[in-house]
Amino acid sequence: MTHIVFVSSGRLLLQSDALHAGANGCVSSDARGEHFTTHVTIARRIADFAASLQRALHDNGVLSTIDELTAPAAGTTSRSSFRAKLSGRRALAGRWPS
Repeated sequence: MTHIVFVSSGRLLLQSDALHAGANGCVSSDARGEHFTTHVTIARRIADFAASLQRALHDNGVLSTIDELTAPAAGTTSRSSFRAKLSGRRALAGRWPS
């Protein structure tokens, strides 16, 4: 994932102008040290979170094709059908010792 930070020059530039230009954020060119590091750290956290969401989405897609309870071939065409199958699975799981 790419995160673009627009560094504005000494002249005033509205953050909306930077966003319209395609940036994800805007900092002043005189931002140094902790202020700039904080901005970059936040951008990195957002990128990491987005990547983890993408992985979770992919993993859920894979699981839904191999899990017999949620796979399309399982016949769970309605919410009530799914609930009935889930209740049966819970009852079966409750019979096994922990």
